[in-house]
Amino acid sequence: MGLENSKNQGKLEVLRVHRKIEGAALVEGLALGQAFIHKRAGRFSEILAKNPKSEMKRLQKAFEAMEKQIHTMMQKTAHEEETNIIESYLKFTQDKGLREKIKAFIDKGFTAEVAVKKVLEDITERMEKMSDPYLKEKVHDFQDLSNRLIRHLNGEDKEKHKLPKEAVLVADSLGPAELLDYDLSQIKGLILQEASQTMHVVIVARSLNIPVVSVGPDITLIAADDEVGIDGVNGVVYVNPEDEILDKMALQLKEQKARQEFYGTQRELPSVTQDGFYVSLNANVGLPTDILSLQKGAYEGVGLYRTELPFLTSEQLPDLDAQTKIYQTALQTFGDRPVYFRTLDIGSDKVLPYFDNRGEQNPALGWRSIRITLDRRSLLREQLRAFIRATAGKDLYVMFPMIADIDEFMQARRTLDIELERAIQQGEALPKKVSVGTMLEVPSLVFQLPALLPLVDFVSVGTNDLMQFLFAVDRGNPAIWGKYDMLSPALLSVLKQVQDACAKAKVPCCVCGEMAGKPLEAFVLIGLGFNRLSMAPSSLGAVKATVRTMNQAKTAEYLDRILSRPEHSLRDRIRSYALDQGVFI
Repeated sequence: MGLENSKNQGKLEVLRVHRKIEGAALVEGLALGQAFIHKRAGRFSEILAKNPKSEMKRLQKAFEAMEKQIHTMMQKTAHEEETNIIESYLKFTQDKGLREKIKAFIDKGFTAEVAVKKVLEDITERMEKMSDPYLKEKVHDFQDLSNRLIRHLNGEDKEKHKLPKEAVLVADSLGPAELLDYDLSQIKGLILQEASQTMHVVIVARSLNIPVVSVGPDITLIAADDEVGIDGVNGVVYVNPEDEILDKMALQLKEQKARQEFYGTQRELPSVTQDGFYVSLNANVGLPTDILSLQKGAYEGVGLYRTELPFLTSEQLPDLDAQTKIYQTALQTFGDRPVYFRTLDIGSDKVLPYFDNRGEQNPALGWRSIRITLDRRSLLREQLRAFIRATAGKDLYVMFPMIADIDEFMQARRTLDIELERAIQQGEALPKKVSVGTMLEVPSLVFQLPALLPLVDFVSVGTNDLMQFLFAVDRGNPAIWGKYDMLSPALLSVLKQVQDACAKAKVPCCVCGEMAGKPLEAFVLIGLGFNRLSMAPSSLGAVKATVRTMNQAKTAEYLDRILSRPEHSLRDRIRSYALDQGVFI
């Protein structure tokens, strides 16, 4: 940190503080501009209402006004990612269940504003308590919807932002629609307090080539009108940067522009390596809104459909009809493309508000996932029945999570067979084909592969939990996040063992954990022989560029030579090799 006297048009002497803030890079790119602090609107003072009917009329008008605003916003957007995400907002506003929950609070005597805030805060509070980053990233969308609806209830006009000509937006929290409220031609970069790469606002920023960095509590060190430089490659923010920093950023910006242009040319091309090794790229989704954001021409299907999310955002257990409709929507959206449904993965940090939750010292290792649904078999049977009904005349792919031994898989499989037999006896339409597999997340299952593989139609590797259990590292504890690396010899050796066993048994194997969506990690997975990856939709461009610029056979030979090395991580070695081979990582 340093101090400098800076002249403002030769008239005013200003004492400036140079700061370097290290954070997390979410959207690559560089930007320089004047800091503009984003503030949320939607404040209110009245809590209790005199006339519930009047409040319901106000609520209805506010929903109508917000839907009109969203439609207008959709007409102005030029990128498919933006349009699809705004469409997802429209679906939330039209959700009957959401409106019923708000109405219930109004009936208790609260104003419409309070009812909206209570309902959406309840959803976000539950999601914030979970360590799953996929769930946490949805929090900002709900907060945006809440504040936007409250502004309409208050009769506020769209806030007029007086931005600098070249602005860097600084926000504790931001929804995608809030970003689109600004004049985007003036937004050069975005700094957030807490965010992830798959948050909707980050996806929108990526589609607009707006670099994004998350800096945590250090965001308070940035003041309005500070000159700010964003290094979205290394995850650094410079406040009032010095001249040598500006020169360095100019060079990096030129390089980054060339990289993004290359990614854009790869999106619709076949995902085949230089030596002809084909890699199937699929998407991980959970809510119907995720499916809207997919680039349909680039993905082969849904490699992981997280079925628990509608359960987590509901006040009561979704019944058979509700579940069937959810799964039918997913299948209709994707047409003939396969959708792999994972049965309920609840427990641990994914707590249902209406469920009998147990207090556990080690919930990640406790009563969760398949252990719950096998103990509460009616829960599993109803979900499997919904799968069968939704896939009538189509292919059904079902996978069971957190299987630790073969008996658990066989119990789950027998439960599916019972539901299929029940459907036959009831004269119901059946799926055209049924494929059943397991998630491989628990290390104990690796040692049972010879006995397991003849019993399954496919295997899906969940690298997030596999790494957690392999290294005994709590995914929810920030103090030890950096202790172990996905590219450690131990984890890579386990993955190679799994892939080799599946290939020998001719059982398809997919990696659907976070690892599959990172270019360097995807490069390694393909080198190990995996030919099917499933990832967040936003990872497509980078991973496909990696696939198309690598040689699978040469990479496999290189990995064979280094897997037995004693290093803590092979990341630096592998990165250097990939760059030497001209691979885009």
